This record gives sequence, C-alpha cells and structure tokens, in this order.
Amino acid sequence: HWEEISDVVGFHMEPDPTFTLCRILDMDVGKHVSALMAIGERAAVESRIAEALKELKGLAAELTLKATRFGWTSLFVLSPDSVRAVRGALADHLLRLDGEIVKVAGATEVPGLSELRGRRERTLAAGVIIDMWEETEREWKALRYVLDGKGPDAGLPGFEEERFQCFDEVDERWRELMMRVHDSPLTVEDLLKSGDTVADELRNVSRKLELLSPALEEYMEAKRHQCPRLFFLYGDSEMLGWLGSRSEDPTMGQHAWKLFGGAERLWVDEGRVRGMEAAGGSKLEFEERVEDTGDVADFVGCLQNAMQSSLRSAVLRVCRGKPVAQLGEDIPGEPLQVVECSSEINWAAHIEGLLRAEELGGLKDYCGRLAEALGTVVASIRNGTASAPGLQRRLESLAVMTVQHHDVVERLCSTGEGRVFFWQSQLKYSIDEQGKVWVETLGFRQPYCYEYFGERGRMVLTPTTLRGYHTMFLSLRSFHGTMLDDGPGSGKGALVRGLSRALGRPLLELVCSEQMSFSLIERVLNGMAGGGALCLVRDANKLTGEVLSGLFDTLRRIRLAVSCGESELISSGRSLPLMTTFGYFLTVSDQRSFAQWRRKTCHLLRPLSRVEPDIQTVAEIGLRMAGYSRPWELSRRLSIVLRATEHLMGSAGEGSCCVALLKRILERLPSQEKASMGLQGEVVRALEDVLVPRLRNAGDAELVKSLARELLAGSTVECSGVVAEPDVSQHSFNSKAVELSDMLANGRGALVTGPSCSGKSTMIAAAAAASSGLSSSAVFTVCAGAYCAQEILGSSVWGSGLVTSLLRDHDEGPVWIVLDGCPESAVESLVVLLDNGSLILQSGDRIRVNPGARVVFEVPDLGLLSPALVGRCAMVALSDELTWAMVLDGWCPEGGDTDVVVEVREGVRRFVLGLEAA
Repeated sequence: HWEEISDVVGFHMEPDPTFTLCRILDMDVGKHVSALMAIGERAAVESRIAEALKELKGLAAELTLKATRFGWTSLFVLSPDSVRAVRGALADHLLRLDGEIVKVAGATEVPGLSELRGRRERTLAAGVIIDMWEETEREWKALRYVLDGKGPDAGLPGFEEERFQCFDEVDERWRELMMRVHDSPLTVEDLLKSGDTVADELRNVSRKLELLSPALEEYMEAKRHQCPRLFFLYGDSEMLGWLGSRSEDPTMGQHAWKLFGGAERLWVDEGRVRGMEAAGGSKLEFEERVEDTGDVADFVGCLQNAMQSSLRSAVLRVCRGKPVAQLGEDIPGEPLQVVECSSEINWAAHIEGLLRAEELGGLKDYCGRLAEALGTVVASIRNGTASAPGLQRRLESLAVMTVQHHDVVERLCSTGEGRVFFWQSQLKYSIDEQGKVWVETLGFRQPYCYEYFGERGRMVLTPTTLRGYHTMFLSLRSFHGTMLDDGPGSGKGALVRGLSRALGRPLLELVCSEQMSFSLIERVLNGMAGGGALCLVRDANKLTGEVLSGLFDTLRRIRLAVSCGESELISSGRSLPLMTTFGYFLTVSDQRSFAQWRRKTCHLLRPLSRVEPDIQTVAEIGLRMAGYSRPWELSRRLSIVLRATEHLMGSAGEGSCCVALLKRILERLPSQEKASMGLQGEVVRALEDVLVPRLRNAGDAELVKSLARELLAGSTVECSGVVAEPDVSQHSFNSKAVELSDMLANGRGALVTGPSCSGKSTMIAAAAAASSGLSSSAVFTVCAGAYCAQEILGSSVWGSGLVTSLLRDHDEGPVWIVLDGCPESAVESLVVLLDNGSLILQSGDRIRVNPGARVVFEVPDLGLLSPALVGRCAMVALSDELTWAMVLDGWCPEGGDTDVVVEVREGVRRFVLGLEAA
C-alpha cells in the first residue's frame, strides 16, 4: 500500500534500510495519521483475508477424494472414509469463509472479498457435487446387482432391451470416471477448481440413470409384492442401498436388522448364508444353507423360510428331548427364544396335567421346585457367574420367566374355586400333534410365527400387562387394531414389542410426523398385511388429515379383504399375498386433536387406556433377583414412595414415569449385602440418589426423603423443609464425573443439571476422559437451543440432521452427543429412539444406532423437560456453590511441575485461611 500512502503524504515514501523513526518525524507525516490509520486497517483486513485463503487452500490441497475397490470386483467406487473427510473439510471451509465474510460485513471495496464469496459459492457447489456423486453411485450399484450378467431374456420386470443398452452406456462412463479418480485422486482444491467439469460428467451419467429410474422402481415394486418382507425396507433409498451393498457386504450388516429385527448380520460361510447372528454374538444356525441366486425376492424368501424352519425344529427338538426346561434351566447352544418357548410349553403342559388330576400336593411340590430353580438362576446372576453380557441377559430373562411361573403356580395353590378361570386367563403356550406352537389366553389362541429375536430380554408380565394382552388378543382375533392412549413414558411401545416377542412375529415401527407422506405409510401397511407382521404407528395424531384418512382407508380395505376370506390384496394394481397374522396398533400424544377421528374409527380400533405395568410387581421381581429378603413387602413400600414422587413431579396427569424411575433405582442397588448397612438402607440410599435431584422444590425433596426412610428403614426423620447442601468438594466433583461415566456405561441417556458456571461441561469432559475407549474426538456438543428439531433430527427435505448425521457417520465405537440447553420436545424422543436401537427419520429412512452411542442432556434445571424424559434418563445434579478450594484447584492444580505452583498454592491457602479465622 506504499503507493497509496505516498499519494496521501504528497511525496514518494517507501521503506528501506534508512527508514528510521527519526526520519519519519522529519517527514512531518503526523498530520496524515487518520488517513494512514484507515489505510493500515484496510491493509490488515486484506492481509487477514489473504492469510485465510492461503490456509484454506493449503488444507484443501492435502485432503483427497479417493476411489476404492468395489467388493471383490475390479471396479472402483468412492472411498467412504475419504468422502466423510471431504464432507468435513467442506463444512469447515464454509464455517471459516462465513466467519471471514461476516468480519467485513457492510464493506464494498475490500480486495479479496469477492474471492472469499466466490470460494464460498464453489464450496457449496462442491457439496452438491458430492451429494450427486453418492446418489449416482448408489443407483449404479443397485442397477449393477440387478442387471449384471443378465439380458433382456431374463424377464426382469420393467427392463426391456433398450434399458439394458442404456445401462451399458452408464456403466462404461461410470467406470471411466472412477478409474481416473483411482489413478489420480481429486484433492478438495481440485474439486473446487474443476467442479464444473466433474459436475458435467456426473450430470451426463445422471441423465441416463433418470431414464432407468422408472424401470428400477417398477422392478423394486414387483419384488416387494412377490416377497412382502421387502416392504420392511420402508423407503426406496433403503432398498437401493441394500441392493447396492450386496456385492460389498454379503453379511448385510447395514440392512439385516431392517428385514429381520433380531439379526445383527447374516452368518456367511463360503459364499452361502449359514444362519443369522444377533447382537452379542449369539447365532441361529439354519438347517440348510441359503445361496443368493441374484433374485432378491427369492433370496429374502428363502432366508425367511430357513429362519422359521430352523426355529421350529429347535423348539420341537428341545420340547421332546429335554423336558427339564420347564424349570427355567438354560440350554447352551440354543437361541434364547427356543429355550423360553420350550420352557413355556412344558410348564403349561405340566400344570394342565396337575389341574386335570386335581393334585394340589403336586402343585405345591412343583412350586417348591420352581423356587429352587429360581434361587439357582438368581445366585448365578448375583455372583457374576455369567461374565459375558449376552449370557447375563439370558439368565436375567430366564429368571423373569421363572418368577412368573412360580407366582402363577403359587397363586393356583391358594385360589380355590377361581383356580380354573385364573389359569385360563394366563398367557400359555401349547404344541399340537402337527408340531405347531400356539399362544393362548382366555380361550383365544394365536399361532406362534418363529421370528428370530436374538438375545432380546423378556418383558415382566404384570397383571396390567396381562390385561393389555387380553385386549390385544381380542383385537387380533377380530382383525381389529388397538388404540393405546396412555400418557408418555407409560410403556405403550414396550407393551407392543413384548406382544410381538410373545407371538414370535415381526414388528414394524413407524414414528409419525407432519411431513410424512401417505406412500410411505401405505408401503409399511402392505408389509404388515403381506408379511403377517405387527405394526406400531406412534404419534398418529401428528399426521395430516389427508394422510390420516388414507391410513384408515387402507386399514379398512385390508380388514375387509381378510373378513371376506380373500388370500390376496390388490395394491397398486398388483396382487399381494395376504397373511392373517397381522395386527396394527396406534398411539397418540394428544388426545384432543385425535378426538374427531376416534368416533370415525371405533369399528377399526379397540381402545386400551392403561398400559403402564404394575410398579409393585416390577419392583418385587427386581428386588428378588437382587437377593433381597421379603421382596413383596419392600416393593409395596417402594411403590408408595414412587407414586408420591410422581405427584410431586407433576407427571400424574401427563403420564407416568414411575417405571423409568424404578429402573434407575434397581440399577443402583448392590448385588450383594454390604456389611456397613442393611439392604433396606441401600434401597433408601438408591431412592434418595435417584428421586431427590428430580424434585425442584426443597420441601418436596425433604418430604420424599422422610417418607422413604420411614417406610423402608423404619426410622422417622423430621421434615425441616430445607434440603441439606450437597458436598461440593473436589472429591465430590470427581465422584460425580465417575458416576456419570458409570451411568452411561449401562444406559444410553443421562441428564446433567445445575446452574450456569456450576461445572456441567467440565464434569462431562472429565466423565468422558474417565470412560475407557472413548477418545476426545468422539464427544460432540450441539447447542440444542440454537436449532429447531428438524435441524437436529432431520426432516423429509434434507434427510439427516446434526445428530442423525453424527450417528450415521459414527456407526462403530463409543460416541457421546451432548445437547447443551433445553431441547424441544421432539428432540427429547431421541433417548426413546436410542433405547429402541434405531432412529427413524421423517423421510422414512432408518439409522441403526451404534450400541456405543450415548446422549447427554446438559440443562440448567428440569422445569422445561417432560417427566417422561426425567424419569427415563440417569441424572447427575451439580450445586451452584463454588468454593475457593475448587477455584484454586482449577487455576493452580496440585502436583504442578514448578516450584512457583507450590508457592502460589501455599500462599493462597495461608491467606484465605487467615481471612476465615479473622
């Protein structure tokens, strides 16, 4: 800028070795200070922009977009790791560019500003190119799987001879493009400079693919109607992704769970499917291996038949060869549901025989044997005999089943004249002469369908749960649906999932939203009717009136076809096989908005208004499994405290959270008796740790503590109306960090609450550091208050949001997502979806949630959170008190490597202690 400076001062001015301060004073340039300062400020801005552009160009030149080999072929596709890195680099570029542009907002003649804006436009265009590239690759992969090695004479639906010729052109252009990328990987800077050229090539390929899209859609629709289980892949994008991944991943690791709910992946051996593998490593081995012949409908149909046939044979083998399973013993090597199903069959048959013979003594003897078997299982759980998590879940599930069997037999021994009806009202399993398993209650029976569920735990069957099953059984018998209209957090979804597991039927879950289209819902309902599945439509009131009307019209049409004895349903002009084992269940989150539809659908939906399980029964089973004496009395008192807390939390009118709170309490109970305190004292401590932080009023918290100690520990405590201040020492802070780490090791969600500057973020960081296997790069913080629910969870327009993108990109290993600030109610459902193991986007696509994913809600208080979320998540509460010792430890940590640190700590300590003494 020396020429501009020379023009201002009126003579030539340029720095050289003789350019000293004295010379500047002699030049008398002080009168031009304001003009020179303006030039200097402008020069600083230009320099900063130039440095930023130089740095961005350097970073962009280091990252490359690479190609990797496509499966076992000689072809190439984009490397997922490089695509993820390039996307991250483009996002960082945008943030940096936006920041630099904002700094010079309002300026019009800043050199470099136009280059900044141009680079921003090119960065956005590069992101669009990556999206187009991935979309083109996905369609190419799917078409190659469908058409490779086939010709027009193959009779593929929608594909005539000209379609094959069109694909040959697409295939050739794609191979040339990817070969160039493989030989000369594109840097991000190359992509920004030559983006138009790459975009033109992709557009040419995309135009050809558009000509093939109608044929591909017709092919997929025909295959869905041929094998209705393919409807379990909700959207076209899911099916395209699955077709395209067949060559790369024969185990179907990304899609097996969508088609078969209990399977984590297929068990492939020498190119053929040997069985299914569930989470935790448990496996179901097929009787005959299944081979992929290239016909997707035939392949999935063979997998389904092999799964059902193998489970049926295993149940028959166990029932006929090991009747000791009636006592709840585990059978190593057999799937958990086989052990449970055979145990249920033998148990029911044994009771039937004793009741027919009217042998009360035999019932009492059998009750004692069940008690001994339960003691053995509980001892194995408490002593940690089962080291593997999968085996531990098996034992817990068998213990729950044995508790139920024991309690039913114990009740039969004392029921008297009502013994027969009580027995008829139970959920029982039987097997007929043809080897077919039936599930029966109240004289109504439903066939068991042999869907594989892996090692999924068993639901506690309480009297309320059993009554819910009775209502749903009646609905299934008359081909009705069930309307579950209890409040949030009451366990509606868990009840339907429990019924699905009890009947051995697949379950389709759909979380509704205003943006959801009818075509997606129709596809799910077709999968329900054709696949004989149960369908859970959550939050149906959020659908638009047009979509909701279409939903009920489709249900009415399906029900009419079944009632008329038809074996097929005409859908989209195609014939769909119709199975009578389907069932549909709707939940609503707003009763008032759904009132107008209730009258119109009374002939389709049977109401079920209370589904929350009995707290006392669940508590009793949990306490019994933990080894507590007199669990019935202890659970009764525990339920009283929980109900009182529910009312104090203000959740009684909105929906109960007692079950979730009880789960948190049972997790904190010790598995063995401690010498320092009685077991009832441990229950009181667990109650106080879980309930007191969730109560906003100090008097309410003290009331709950007093009630808990009086009922459970037998000692009264005076209610002062003031909660004692928690220990805020550094030791307490560290213990809370360890506590949070332990909570997230056993659960998917946690709440961290406390006023501003109370150390919430610091404590979360410390907990993350204490968690084994969790790197600092796997902890992501999202400012929940700065984004709407659509931006966080995704919408039908963009597909993925901030959180869903993180979950999709980090599908392996531990990852923490911290939502800082009070989230919207829709975001709160994230914990529920994480518990279910999958996240359903508004576009219909589903993401398999990484088992190591955790969500932490960082909020100042609990006032804006729903009771359902507060009850479901573990919680750590921090105080707003900040002691001088904590400040000293933060700014001048003990153990410093210099003598100055020691001197400063000692000096501050003497000074503050002297002030306190004075």
